[in-house]
Amino acid sequence: MVILVLFGSLWGYFAPPHDPVAQDFSKRLMPPDLINLFGTDRFGRDIFSRLLVGARPTILVSTASTLLACTIGIPYGVLCGGAGRLGKILSRILDGIQAFPTLLLTLLFVTVSGSRYEIIVVSIGLSFSPLVARVAEGIVTSEIGRDYVLAARAIGVSPFAILVRHILPNGASVLLVQATSVLALTILSEAALSYLGLGPSTLVPTWGRMLFDARETMELAPHTVLAPLIAISTLVISVNLLGDGLRDVLDPTLVD
Repeated sequence: MVILVLFGSLWGYFAPPHDPVAQDFSKRLMPPDLINLFGTDRFGRDIFSRLLVGARPTILVSTASTLLACTIGIPYGVLCGGAGRLGKILSRILDGIQAFPTLLLTLLFVTVSGSRYEIIVVSIGLSFSPLVARVAEGIVTSEIGRDYVLAARAIGVSPFAILVRHILPNGASVLLVQATSVLALTILSEAALSYLGLGPSTLVPTWGRMLFDARETMELAPHTVLAPLIAISTLVISVNLLGDGLRDVLDPTLVD
């Protein structure tokens, strides 16, 4: 399913079936047919082509946001779990950040800084970094008392080397699964921002923006809202299933 979505985004980038922004009011709100596979919207634009083109910004923004969240969250979580008294202070700060709803933080960042692509990536990434940090902190806290860590300390390995060379590799599978969960959440956040009109541009087709445009015609032409809704749901479910599969493969404690 993930491969199909990626293929669709490449198709929409290189050769979409129709112009995704061309308007033809003589074809507005047409039901699905052989020419317009998912029908047309209230401006006569081909919905299938807009879905293909809209997949690319969704994938790029959510992937970049997830990478940023991991880049910030993992080191911060490691410090929380392995820096002693300083780690406890950092952990309490993390509790304060997590007290705010993630979407509210994202909306605050975007409203203050603007709605360019890089701003959206940074906003979503910063908002979800506490989730990754909390998982990284839990890994360090649970592993720091294990025998292999005590043995490394006994032979004089530095605390930093123990964290980087021993503890983090043992928690890599958990962090990878958490990254897929964050990826699914960033997809929903990007769609929510586009729906609220805080996306990069109203001219760029995005799945959230398509939902916003279809709100006035959903009763008259349900296909205008069902198509982007199914696309978002399919991608989120696919990523979650991918995370479940990675967990089953990478966790040696699970038995078939």
